[in-house]
Amino acid sequence: MIIKNSFHCEKDMPDIITFGEALIDFICTDGSENLTEAITFSKKAGGAPANVAAGLGKLGAKVLLISKTGKDPFGIFLKSKLENMGVDCSFFILDKNSKTSLAFVSIGKDGERDFTFFREKAGDTLLRKKDISISIFKKARIFHFGSISLIKNPTRKTLIYCLKKAKQNNLFITYDPNIRLNLWKNEKEALQRISDAFKYADLVKLSDSEVELLSREKDLKKGLIKLKNLGPKIIIATLGKDGALLFYENNFEKVEGLSVKVVDTTGAGDGFMTGLLYKLNLLPSLKKISPGELKDSVAFANKVGAMVTTKYGAMEALPGIDEVGNICP
Repeated sequence: MIIKNSFHCEKDMPDIITFGEALIDFICTDGSENLTEAITFSKKAGGAPANVAAGLGKLGAKVLLISKTGKDPFGIFLKSKLENMGVDCSFFILDKNSKTSLAFVSIGKDGERDFTFFREKAGDTLLRKKDISISIFKKARIFHFGSISLIKNPTRKTLIYCLKKAKQNNLFITYDPNIRLNLWKNEKEALQRISDAFKYADLVKLSDSEVELLSREKDLKKGLIKLKNLGPKIIIATLGKDGALLFYENNFEKVEGLSVKVVDTTGAGDGFMTGLLYKLNLLPSLKKISPGELKDSVAFANKVGAMVTTKYGAMEALPGIDEVGNICP
């Protein structure tokens, strides 16, 4: 096991902490629209929290990822890739007793994806409290997590421990459920745990289909109202090319999206989250966000999310700040 701590003084502390899985996406490259027919694949770095960390690093934010993989070629590749993108990997653990999670992905004509995961003895399910120093919470502003870390202990307990530490240190907590029901043994338990985690978050981002799944409401606005009652101050539904609908201070606001040529939707939601966290972190205060500040942040998030869909892969497709500036809203 390798743990490298680079925090020697307060100025090195991250502004944003992301928690969760880093994995390898093997993306089908032979044009097959499902994995049954797929033959050739390209190796890409992935995992929603890792993608968000990478995107923030590329945009120039001070970001740290808490994760664990196998001490194998895939884990070493991921850690190196993230470090090269500007992510602090002080608490990215390479564990010789774990394996790195793998996902095989085929892409249909519309850019939508078909996933199969391999996660036996996956490092990201084996994170423990002893793997983390509470010092990282002292100067950070934002803590971000997803629902895959809620599937198994010890990672689930470790995440809840981190969420409580983040609350104690007044961090702004964001949650992207990124629901993958095929990773859970029981759908009812999955939906319950995913919903229970809303109480820790200040902001939750979901796709419109996830809103319906969790709320059991076909009407999007009714679904957002129901989910906001679980605890978050802000809730956002992404609508693909149609942008996003946000619900804040009992008001709905539609923020238009961008029209782009979609090649691969892998990582679009992570791109949105990247842009959102980047802009929120620039605000002078996260205790009281104005509706205008939130709308501007979501507009930027829409831009970053759209850009990701124009290239293959998730992490590689995330833009730098110069690239974002070259796309018109």
